[in-house]
Amino acid sequence: MNSDTNHKALKVILFSQLLVEAIDDVKNTSLYKFKTKSLLNNVEKYLKDNLIESDNVYSEDAELSTNLFNQLDELVGKLANNDVVELVMINQIHSHYTANKQDWENLFTIEMTKIDAQ
Repeated sequence: MNSDTNHKALKVILFSQLLVEAIDDVKNTSLYKFKTKSLLNNVEKYLKDNLIESDNVYSEDAELSTNLFNQLDELVGKLANNDVVELVMINQIHSHYTANKQDWENLFTIEMTKIDAQ
């Protein structure tokens, strides 16, 4: 696979894992009933059956994988707590970041958590 395909595959794996976790989060709530429950159960089963690749990604670099999952989960959680106007602002901030990465890199650094992946 080329690097673009690898990037796309990793994105699918990461978001699929987050979706499986999000489905687990809504179980035992009023959102999880009737047709929604049936649909989410089917999606969860399908994703879990096809997330074997996630184990391969994790075994390649457990610490990086754990940090990526945690950071994405945190980002999705933060985005979910915003209203539409705030999401528009966040989108504009992202556009500014994309156009001016060096400005932002001088202000922030990527922080990773050291884990014991044994």
